Amino acid sequence: MPELKYSLTQKLGFSTKLQQSVRLLQYSAIELNQATQEILEQNPFLEIETQSIKIEKNTTELTKASSHQAATESKDILQEIYSANEDLHTHLKWQLDTEDFSTRERQIADFILDAIDENGYFYAELQAFKSTIKLSPKPSSAEITRVLKKIQKFDPDGVAAQSVQECLLLQLYAFSDMHPNKKLAINIIENEYEALYTKNFPLIVYNLRIDKEALHSALKTIRSLNPYPGAAFDTTNSIYMIPDLMVEKNQGHWQVSLYQDLYKNIKLKDNNNELLQKVFTTTEKTFIKTAYNEAKWFKQCINNRNSVLLKVAQIVINQQLDFLEKGEAHMHQLNLNTIAELSDLHMSTVSRAVSQKYIQTPHGIHELKYFFRTNLSGQGCQDVSSTSIKPIIKQIISQEDPLKPCSDEQIVAALSLKGINISRRTVAKYRVSLNIASSSKRKLG
Repeated sequence: MPELKYSLTQKLGFSTKLQQSVRLLQYSAIELNQATQEILEQNPFLEIETQSIKIEKNTTELTKASSHQAATESKDILQEIYSANEDLHTHLKWQLDTEDFSTRERQIADFILDAIDENGYFYAELQAFKSTIKLSPKPSSAEITRVLKKIQKFDPDGVAAQSVQECLLLQLYAFSDMHPNKKLAINIIENEYEALYTKNFPLIVYNLRIDKEALHSALKTIRSLNPYPGAAFDTTNSIYMIPDLMVEKNQGHWQVSLYQDLYKNIKLKDNNNELLQKVFTTTEKTFIKTAYNEAKWFKQCINNRNSVLLKVAQIVINQQLDFLEKGEAHMHQLNLNTIAELSDLHMSTVSRAVSQKYIQTPHGIHELKYFFRTNLSGQGCQDVSSTSIKPIIKQIISQEDPLKPCSDEQIVAALSLKGINISRRTVAKYRVSLNIASSSKRKLG
């Protein structure tokens, strides 16, 4: 019996470690600080050498504090705080804009994204859904399914599923093949879902010819899955963010570094052998060994997270040097696949690394996602980034006759002369995002 217990503990520990490593990579800076604080309170082999930064959620206090400190302290941390509340649709749309979709696939994908509910599910019945897609020719069910499958590989894992069963399977498919419970967990959900739902565990054991230990391990993994992948993007409450990274010019080169004020100096206490000599019971010895190994793993996960984050961010910045030198009008096309290839990392790892990670630049604080752009092809000119179009629209409007301001149609025509072909609706959307009123409201007299 002791051997059985030992074997089970090893399997669950390995599973938990893998999950912890992935979670830490996708955590924002504040979430990482909170997770670190929890670990420090629970594990005696970890300590911190610097004080953590306390972030208050009271908007009024933040505004007053920032204003007060700005006059005397140019690098006050409160100046770096701002509210970020990206919803699920925005998060998915960003991924769509940075993935390799054909024009028709992208059009179909837009309809699919609009049909995904707040929990991340695509519940539409395909035959009825086809009639809502205004494309010619109408897409077949097979074509819609093909695009849907591509969207189901987006972050968060499990998104765009058509059922809870499929949602759980999509998350398991994203697990590393090294995960000890992946294969069995998939088998249970694919073939014994009804028994799982009704908690008929003896039937699962019988049908799959497995023992209770294996079932216990698989159920532990299944319970770690999230049946509501879209819920994490609820924007009801604002979350205050501070930069994870900063980019500065050093000896003529732009270099990315961690925003050191954020990252606690976590120290691993290497006194486990000394403590082991002072205890005598098996329980105490097991606790010390387990706690020490978990502390080592946590520190390794933090180091790995920071290493991946720095690697990805530096490659992203290297692709957008013109932005740093000249501003947003000079952004270049960039997608996840490019960064994945240059970093030799899986695309899902890159997606997690850039999500909710913010970098301080000479042109303000931006989420790393900001640097991923889809280009709009111009006629007879170089491709122009969608971000680059906004400054051009702003320039056109700034040069207009205030007595006869440019309509959105006239702006479309002016952009066309520059080789940029976009719709009036897109121009209106960009104009609104720039806080510029319509031509009728801009007219003087």
